[in-house]
Amino acid sequence: RQLDHDDIQRLVIVTGPGNYTTLRAGIVAFRTWAMVQKIPLFVTGRLDMMMYAAALDNADMVYAPCLNVKQGQWYAAVGTYLEGCTYQLAPQLWAWEDWLRQPAVQAATLVHLEPVDASFLPALALPHIAEAAARWGSRQTLDMQASVHEVQPFYIRPAVNGALGA
Repeated sequence: RQLDHDDIQRLVIVTGPGNYTTLRAGIVAFRTWAMVQKIPLFVTGRLDMMMYAAALDNADMVYAPCLNVKQGQWYAAVGTYLEGCTYQLAPQLWAWEDWLRQPAVQAATLVHLEPVDASFLPALALPHIAEAAARWGSRQTLDMQASVHEVQPFYIRPAVNGALGA
């Protein structure tokens, strides 16, 4: 069914990491929409959302969400999701081979949005996480509402974050 703007009661925005232009445009659009419609805007990180989406089916597992950020680098972590993320290996940039050698990764299930080259590890593809984002947003309370003026994008390249004063 087609949604009307009155059907939308809250917004969830994934602030990154991601493509510079896409994040900026999306954040501006969602901040504006939230302010004009006077509805809550919730924010989350991309790896957190990937772990939440994976944990919907099995919260007892350890997950290793990973994003290919090109140039031979991956933004990745290892952790669990139970009412929030608990990281065993904090999100950071890795060379793929270095990350795969980490003991915590070898004991986890890879969670990815695009194909990964690690057939020796269990993996879970998440080609569409929009439904998970909607479910996550519906569980949040109004006390967790972000100030729409404080929502900032997160980019992979530290030079970009530094240049923007983030």
